[in-house]
Amino acid sequence: GMTEEERQIVRETGKVIPGPEFDDEPLGPVGQQIVYEDDRVRVWDVVLEPGGYFGLHTHELDYLIITLEGAKCKTWEKQQDGTWMEYQFDFKAGDVVPVSVNGGQTHRLFSTDNKTFVNRLIEFKDSHPHPH
Repeated sequence: GMTEEERQIVRETGKVIPGPEFDDEPLGPVGQQIVYEDDRVRVWDVVLEPGGYFGLHTHELDYLIITLEGAKCKTWEKQQDGTWMEYQFDFKAGDVVPVSVNGGQTHRLFSTDNKTFVNRLIEFKDSHPHPH
């Protein structure tokens, strides 16, 4: 198969200014439903309908995305300076993408496709920063 670099699964498209409809959006969970959990991992179901939206959330644990049904989508991700950057994705079924959150990743997810995006998101509980 092609490498991630060749496929360019992530494309940065520059800064965005979220409109007033997002001003008071509360933080929600990182997925829609927990399908498995033990001491080490928490597995979420994420389904994004065509043209759909998944609200603002913060990843505090490193995670892995396993795509079951591929689609194009984009995120608006909060940067250190408080601005927002848009990233575009083209997920294919079978893709496995590891994400290191480096202390926290806050974003929203938008469908940009006419296909349903289905994935499993696996959080690694041992990736919490450890107190010394």
